[in-house]
Amino acid sequence: MKLSVGIAAVAMLANVSVAQAVSLGDLAGGGSIQVFDKLFDNWVVEVNSITGNDFLARSSFNLNNIDITGDASRGALDPGLVFTPSANELTIAQSGGLPVNAQLLFRFDVTVLDSHYYWKDNELSFAITETVGGLEANRSAHIHEMLFTDSSLTTQFAEKDVHRTNDEGAPLDLTKLIDSATFPLRKSGTVLKDITMEVHSNGEAIGITQFDQHFSQVPEPGTIGVMSLALASLTVVGWRRAPKALRSAANA
Repeated sequence: MKLSVGIAAVAMLANVSVAQAVSLGDLAGGGSIQVFDKLFDNWVVEVNSITGNDFLARSSFNLNNIDITGDASRGALDPGLVFTPSANELTIAQSGGLPVNAQLLFRFDVTVLDSHYYWKDNELSFAITETVGGLEANRSAHIHEMLFTDSSLTTQFAEKDVHRTNDEGAPLDLTKLIDSATFPLRKSGTVLKDITMEVHSNGEAIGITQFDQHFSQVPEPGTIGVMSLALASLTVVGWRRAPKALRSAANA
């Protein structure tokens, strides 16, 4: 029985389930993304606001211009999501006397579907574009992320922070473009992502061109031995089925 469970766990992770790009607007309307055995669903946009003299005269972001794609490039044990804005959607620039401030706050649930695996950590990174010249203290981009046990957002168990900012004259080397958090093994949780950007000088601009997130996982402790036994048994079965001549040559 345990042997069959181990083989089933290996088989589930071998099946790649990666959705095509889905806009944040569609996800907030009830959509979901699955990458291997990780399900990302229940997307909710809490705040979407742009104030000041934005160069596109917007009062909010167009969520349909922000695509989210499942990322299987690191394999089944480290699936992720890639957030890619189009049409400079996550770029702000001041084109008048009023500073521009923008905030996009949204959340989504993360669930490990395979009963033999657990979520163990989370990594967040982003890439930016900005104007060259001017005062660096006049522009900033910031993603603050909090992880909660569920969508009630009452119990937080981890957080991450990435930014490009020079607030109060802080030197450039304080810029932080990647962060990660490790926590006790979990089956699920809710991610609350707070994106804020500011521009405080006419002609200045800053934008986020992409941000990535990965959610690595490990087998439950009791499953590791079972999976090893399952793989070893498959090897033995294959060896026993090999032609007698081949086995005799290998043992010579």
